Amino acid sequence: MRILYTISLLLLLTTILSGCDKFNTAQSRMEIAGPKKISRYVWKKMDANGDFSISIYDTLNFGQIIFWDNNDEVINNVWLDTKGVAPAGWYFANVGVGTPAPPIGWYVDFEEGKTLTLWSAESLGGKSRVTYTMTKNLNASKIILETVYFTDKGNFKEILELQSISGNE
Repeated sequence: MRILYTISLLLLLTTILSGCDKFNTAQSRMEIAGPKKISRYVWKKMDANGDFSISIYDTLNFGQIIFWDNNDEVINNVWLDTKGVAPAGWYFANVGVGTPAPPIGWYVDFEEGKTLTLWSAESLGGKSRVTYTMTKNLNASKIILETVYFTDKGNFKEILELQSISGNE
């Protein structure tokens, strides 16, 4: 009987503690939401050795992006101001590009909050997506988005470094 009680107690504690580690989607959404400066944009191509050593584009102050937080709504909008040039991966994935440019939405993965996906609805009813791995500092004032994608023109890596913009900038 005592062994059964001990096992039950351990299972209860494990359940409680594992629930504490659950990712809070709303909190992460609030951390990411708001105006950001794209402080650095890097676009590289894979070389013959499998390294992303061929730099195509590496620039500072690429533009600004706003991640709108629509609370519990499924769609959180994105506004991009990069002087008419979107990140290259968005063209390959057909996200937010074209004439007229379709609206862009965003979401963070539900389980762990380690990826951020940008998407646009296609005219045929589907969705085009680009998903980035996401690393952020403690208060999410700096977020690094990184993705790798494969095309008939080669393999590419794209990095966007985002910094929060205060209301005074």
